Amino acid sequence: MASFTLSQASRGGCLRLGLQTCFRRYCTEASFFLVSPMTVSPTAIRFYSQAKNPSTHYQVMCYSTTTLQKSTIPKHHTVRKRNLNERHHDRSGQFRIKDFLERPKWAEKFDQKAATRSFYEDSDRYLTAHNFLQSPRCKGSETDVDIESVLAAISDSKGDVSPATLADSLSALARQPQKRISQFLLSDHYDPCLTMVSNYCKMFTDKDFVTVLVSLYNLGIPVWHRIYRKFISECERRVYNWDIDTMLLVSDTWRAIGRVVVDYNGRMLKRVEPQYLELTHHQLVQLLYVIGENRTAPLTLMKKLEDMVLSYVNDLNGKEIAAICLGYFKSQTIISSAALLQILGDKACEHFDQLDFFSAVSVFKAFRHATTVHLPLFKKAAATFSSVIQDLPLVSVMQLVFTYGALHIFDKDLLEAVSEKAVKDARLCRIKDIAKFLWTFAQLNYRPANVDLFLDTMVKELYARSSEFQTFPEHLVYSVVALAYMERFPYDLINTVFSPDTLQQIQKYCPWETMRDLYVIDGTVGVECEDYTGHRLSQEFIKQLPEGAGGSVKHELTYRENLAEVVRVLEQMMGRKQLKVHHILPHFKSTDIEIHVDQTNQAVTMTGCCFVVVFCTPVDIEIHVDQTNQAVTMTGCCFVVVFCTPVDIEIHVDQTNQAVTMTGSVSTPPGKNKQANIRLDDNLIDVLTGTKSESSLEEEVEPENQDTENITRLAVQVTSMKHHLYNSHSLLGVHQMKRRQLRKLGYQVVEIPYYEWLELPRHPNNERKEYLRKKIFGHNK
Repeated sequence: MASFTLSQASRGGCLRLGLQTCFRRYCTEASFFLVSPMTVSPTAIRFYSQAKNPSTHYQVMCYSTTTLQKSTIPKHHTVRKRNLNERHHDRSGQFRIKDFLERPKWAEKFDQKAATRSFYEDSDRYLTAHNFLQSPRCKGSETDVDIESVLAAISDSKGDVSPATLADSLSALARQPQKRISQFLLSDHYDPCLTMVSNYCKMFTDKDFVTVLVSLYNLGIPVWHRIYRKFISECERRVYNWDIDTMLLVSDTWRAIGRVVVDYNGRMLKRVEPQYLELTHHQLVQLLYVIGENRTAPLTLMKKLEDMVLSYVNDLNGKEIAAICLGYFKSQTIISSAALLQILGDKACEHFDQLDFFSAVSVFKAFRHATTVHLPLFKKAAATFSSVIQDLPLVSVMQLVFTYGALHIFDKDLLEAVSEKAVKDARLCRIKDIAKFLWTFAQLNYRPANVDLFLDTMVKELYARSSEFQTFPEHLVYSVVALAYMERFPYDLINTVFSPDTLQQIQKYCPWETMRDLYVIDGTVGVECEDYTGHRLSQEFIKQLPEGAGGSVKHELTYRENLAEVVRVLEQMMGRKQLKVHHILPHFKSTDIEIHVDQTNQAVTMTGCCFVVVFCTPVDIEIHVDQTNQAVTMTGCCFVVVFCTPVDIEIHVDQTNQAVTMTGSVSTPPGKNKQANIRLDDNLIDVLTGTKSESSLEEEVEPENQDTENITRLAVQVTSMKHHLYNSHSLLGVHQMKRRQLRKLGYQVVEIPYYEWLELPRHPNNERKEYLRKKIFGHNK
């Protein structure tokens, strides 16, 4: 390689961009090269090669590094959080170059950071990093400063430049046209000037300090520049001397710069809370905005701010309502006041024409988080956006349709438009977007007109993002469970979900809901995918599932009044032994009422019946018998699941009858296995130990259980409102899948919808009994 002369200006550019550890820039007057000692992505090279074009370099600071949302994890479930330092700032506000080196290849021309700040445009009462230097509050905003002489004095290191003069010069320079700022960034004045600013950091007055900080942002000083460390420390020290406007301005400036300053914001909120009643309308909105951008705030403060929002609600415009809703959503705080949500929804409807798409989605996020539906607002949004959704940002489209899915709101036109949008812009989808799109359609149990193309495209994009599976395993799980709802079973993806590496990542980093979805996938594969031979959940993993991964009959009978009433009336009609309240499919949380009916249309006794619960995974059971056959203990996972279909079991007994091992899995259909008629009770031990013959045991089986082929098994499903779409009688996707699997196992499903049951009079029970009699014993008519 020919030798090159490294110019001093180019070397200074390298240092100020923080590239001394990654790059060396070699320049001549006519050529410009980047020589890297390591492999660097084209994206990083594009960012770092923009030193000669600071106007483009300025856009780097608009990159948001706080887009990942903290998962909600129950207190009882401890989970180690994923190390997000590769994509986030640490507590000191240190920016990491990995944020750009590892930036995803997909990109969409949508500035989400600017969209969240759009409410600033509607009023000049807000003090922000963009308008402060032109505001009357900025010292030196109307003062003429000889910028050139000050910069020359700084560079010569001979001039006596005071902190006040330096602050005035920087603010004046920051108000210059972009061309002049670009000249400064490439000049020899740049490094001496920032060095002096760093040295004077503690000597500035509060006004000068804030002015300099805002000026650094407007000058386009790179977000990773080391000078910001000193300013962060000073902000944490000075915050106790500032008024509310100044604190909010500084917090907004750090957000505009792109640095996360957790400690500063925490101290600011502690100062604001005692004087929250003094907040003005604009201070309140800006405070909630910065709270949302920093993702955290004391719950006590957020509850107090609800009262303030309610008092100012009539003064809010559409974009301010959106900013407030987004602040609550991003801080993971639910708006607890139903009255406030109703008023915010009404105001959003009233000012809907003022809302851009991003603002509307921000409002919906708050309603989704509070699980509250404002139907007029959602109908208006669907009617407005369905026709123009092809031109809207994909990320916001995902958030919009995901809200409809989470709140069980069905709108055919919107879903059709979204399916077309997802197929059209599939290459721009993150794995998170794919998961949310699939889950929404699966949850609403809707197959769009292009269902095959839509699902095939989403699955194809999932395969294309296989490198992200280990980083975001929860989104892979959500995608696979959603596909299962819609009867799609990509075996390669299922095998990846259950692979040891993925399960290890899930156990370490994912919320407990992901574990529950794993259980659903595993049970579904056991029932619907007979030819699947890949990885499955092990017994050890199932035992480690958090409490609540499966359903709880006791909980359902306690909190679902209609279920408890149906059980009580059925017991009065046919007796307790003729029905069994349990989970036929243990991977579903909703409780079933199982009833067996013979050829004469009479309910038969359930006691001792071998059809009790389903084995969706292989089972290992050890039975230990003492020498006198007096004590028997059983160990294994038999307490996790029970039989609901005949099970093919292999039994191994040692010569001394000291230990018996039973292994088996679901492998034969009902009525095909002779041993299925043996009850799993103490009589089985008698057979194993030789004290009773198998034939004598079969003779003891109740007559009604001998002819299992002529028994009709009923699975009574008592639904509640949350099992259905909003304002509809259609079931959600998960409940449709459950009924599909019950039928596959040979059950006849009997529906007891809540809207029919609640119409029946409670006293006397005659009408309810007659209703149930027709439902259960009239199933063959």
